[in-house]
Amino acid sequence: MKSLLSALLSLLLFPGSARAGADYAVSEVSIRKAPCHFAVARTDQEIQNHFLQRADRITSENTAQGFSFKNDSAELIRVFKNLTEADPYSEIRKDTRLLATAAGHCSTVICATEYLFGKDNAWKVLYLNSRFNLNVSHLRFDHASAWRSAELDTILNALSFVPTELSRFSENKKLVHYRRGAKDPRNESSAVAANSEILVYDFWNTLSEEKQIYILLHEFAHLWALRDDGNDLDRSEDWLHLTGWEMIPAIPDVLWQHNGQKTFWVSNYAQSNSIEDFAESVMAYLFEPQKLQRNDPAKYSFLKKSLFKGKDFHQPGQCAN
Repeated sequence: MKSLLSALLSLLLFPGSARAGADYAVSEVSIRKAPCHFAVARTDQEIQNHFLQRADRITSENTAQGFSFKNDSAELIRVFKNLTEADPYSEIRKDTRLLATAAGHCSTVICATEYLFGKDNAWKVLYLNSRFNLNVSHLRFDHASAWRSAELDTILNALSFVPTELSRFSENKKLVHYRRGAKDPRNESSAVAANSEILVYDFWNTLSEEKQIYILLHEFAHLWALRDDGNDLDRSEDWLHLTGWEMIPAIPDVLWQHNGQKTFWVSNYAQSNSIEDFAESVMAYLFEPQKLQRNDPAKYSFLKKSLFKGKDFHQPGQCAN
């Protein structure tokens, strides 16, 4: 049985901290050659088209966060508020001088967003919140650094593997880069790439783009497991029965044990607990579905029915929306 400390670490440490065996459920080649891709806007023009399709309400003037915007859509203003309002659960103090300076220069949302997030990042930051409900703003959350343009491109690349029905997260879901050069005191190891909050750490930047995408999708999988009624997929009776995981009743949120029944581990990290087994199995379903279906048809069937709504990812035609 794991100690409390090791169980907690198993929730925090990503496969990069493992040293032997199959640390990742799928290979980089499988990610590069994945047959299934979903529509994601990439260029500024494509993103502007996204907002034009949602510009049914244009306000002649609207005040938000000290800005007085003219002739912007209600959707653009809504998203800008999301990006610049401090998270209610955060201790962050807004940089009022920066916002005031931007307000003095700008009368449109895109001008203000370029001023605050950079010209190369502005449309991407707005789009990620509008299209996916992902809030990547370092102005909203504690201990966050601004994303770089290439990093935002990687996030968009990761989202291109996400089926449309799973691509909208809970409202204003955090996805931020932890303060660059700083260590999160909660992490015992420097080899932590991300966690399910979702915080991304400096170690993530040392990895290939395929592994960066893998890590983002792994963390997304934790979110996909959640259910409003509390019967989360990765803790559900059906999942525990077919995988052999058991929660320790004393502290059910962190302590797990396996009953020894025969199962297929898609990676070393999948053996940590039921939560990581689920997320890693999702990665196998997305990128190496034949292997998962061949080695553990019960897991495959569970994910197909409960998460992917009958959609397979073997061939492009099977995963089309």
